[in-house]
Amino acid sequence: MSASRLAVIVFSALVHLGFGSPSASGQDPCLTWTVNTNIPPTASDCNCTNELSSGTWPLAYDDSRGVTVMYGWAIHPGDAWVSRTWLFGGRRWAQCVTADTPSLIGGASIAYDPTNRSVIFFGGMPGLGGPPPTATWLWDGSDWSQIASTGPPGRQNFAMASDEAHSTVVLFGGLGPSWPLLDDTWVWDGSSWTQMQPANSPPARCCHAMSYDSARQVIVLFGGGASTNLNDTWEWDGTNWNERTPNVSPPPSSGVTMAYDAGRNLTVLVRGDNDNQPGEVWDYDGANWMRPAVGGPVPGPHGTMTYDRRRGKLVLYRTNYTGPQLWEYPASVRPFVVNAPVCKSICLGDDAAFSVSASGDAPLSYQWRRNGVDLNLPGANTPTLTIPVADFGSAGNYTVVVSNPCGSVESVSATLTVCAGASGCPSPVDVNGDGVVNAADIQRIVEILLGF
Repeated sequence: MSASRLAVIVFSALVHLGFGSPSASGQDPCLTWTVNTNIPPTASDCNCTNELSSGTWPLAYDDSRGVTVMYGWAIHPGDAWVSRTWLFGGRRWAQCVTADTPSLIGGASIAYDPTNRSVIFFGGMPGLGGPPPTATWLWDGSDWSQIASTGPPGRQNFAMASDEAHSTVVLFGGLGPSWPLLDDTWVWDGSSWTQMQPANSPPARCCHAMSYDSARQVIVLFGGGASTNLNDTWEWDGTNWNERTPNVSPPPSSGVTMAYDAGRNLTVLVRGDNDNQPGEVWDYDGANWMRPAVGGPVPGPHGTMTYDRRRGKLVLYRTNYTGPQLWEYPASVRPFVVNAPVCKSICLGDDAAFSVSASGDAPLSYQWRRNGVDLNLPGANTPTLTIPVADFGSAGNYTVVVSNPCGSVESVSATLTVCAGASGCPSPVDVNGDGVVNAADIQRIVEILLGF
């Protein structure tokens, strides 16, 4: 045993046995929407411009591959109908030429399937006529394949959302083939659809929005259209719908889009009354809706939105008569913890190390803390904190605050336990394990050092 470790053991024991004692209002410049000019290019085989300016283009984030998937159809000059699959990783779009594709349909939806770890496609109305499809398609990263031929009755303008807590995809409402409004709830388990029979359910509607709140593990539903536009808020808990009654709600809206911002733990909704006017942005924290102090312009209504978990940004794609638009939010990403430090148990006098993995816009700064107090140690301002020759005073709860110009986040705590002896001890100071802290513990330490 080294002399340094021996000194630590004796000194720490004496100390703990009582023989001694050591002496924002206003706009947030980071919360802005920005236009990403890197929209999908016009396909060369179309000989037309603004391919993506007329049509429907639902998108979803493929969590297992770290890309946004967009699939839809467009009408070309001369009434030529085409379908396209595009992938977006944050810098550029890539068109995928596939052997198989879902039908040329509008009003469909896609969502991430947590069981198959891929994006699924369902629904819509055929652009070239015929009955509405009931097939479910799966994207495997390079091609589409039909994995179910039956499911919910055909529909359009419905909503789907991934339910990560229950490893399912949830579908609600929409318009049937003869234009009836629907109020049914269906759940996809990775291989088949099941119609649910919840005790409570939102009224029938179409053109509503749904997204999954990962912090509270519920699906949030808002708005839509029926005989009039709606502004009610509902949550799906895996078996039942529960209506919420926030003090303030967005105005009645249909054609809204919504996604969960995991970086801020807020559901974000974009709505508007006119394609040619800026939209409104609303945040929902699980209790109330609020208008954030968003800096700069915001996208208009009638788009589709998803959350890019890898980059920590919302991605919104919308089309109107002036052409396609791609928006991202926020312009600068606040820090968020990807991998938090984990608890450790070490022997007295050993080294201890904690590490954190964080993301967000650079530059990122770090401050490690013990029991809520900032540490002034070598490495305390880096992603990895090393505590050399730990003593009993090193034990405690460790966190790290990660900051950048847009804000900061503190990790969950990781507990460091320091024990004497190779196999540990019941408590940091009860070395001999007799339930009493006294001079006998000093004697036991000496015995340990002498090899008894």
